[in-house]
Parts: sequence; C-alpha cells; structure tokens
Amino acid sequence: MIYRLTLVILALVSANAFAATYKGKSVDGVSYGCTIKMDREIFPCSVEFDGKSATVKFRKDFFYVRLASEIIDNPADIEGYLGEQSIVLDVDLPE
Repeated sequence: MIYRLTLVILALVSANAFAATYKGKSVDGVSYGCTIKMDREIFPCSVEFDGKSATVKFRKDFFYVRLASEIIDNPADIEGYLGEQSIVLDVDLPE
C-alpha cells in the first residue's frame, strides 16, 4: 500500500516537473489562441503545450515547435524553434 502511494506521488511530481508552466501552473494539454512571428510576418493560430514542446495549429495544418524553456515568463514573447528557424509565440494565457 505504501509502495503504491509512493509511486502515485512520484508520478504526480514528475509530471508537473516537466510541464510547460505559467505563474507556477501547468498550461499543458489546453489549446490557446496565439499569433506566431516568423520571418517578419505575423500569423494567427492556436497552440497546445506539452512540456518543452508545443503543437501549433495554423489553418488546417499543424507543426511542432521546440520551446527554449518550459517555464513561460512572458506569454507575449515565448521563444521557440521550428527546426533551426527561430520563432516567437504570443499566446493568450489566462492571468
């Protein structure tokens, strides 16, 4: 019983340790409206975070972005990479 409880607690702590977070709360697994700045152009899209990566949905397509950090300090300036290309996400995260 104690062994099982320890595993559950460890799993919960581990899951939060690698989640994308804003103000100490996980933002993983929820779709948010955003804009993406790439090559001096701005595109409306939506994004769903998963730790240090994000799935960006643009029109009917989607692509994966590698985030510079899973800790989000400024949702209007989230740095990421699409392959070797640097991009910036401006995400509408709840306060």
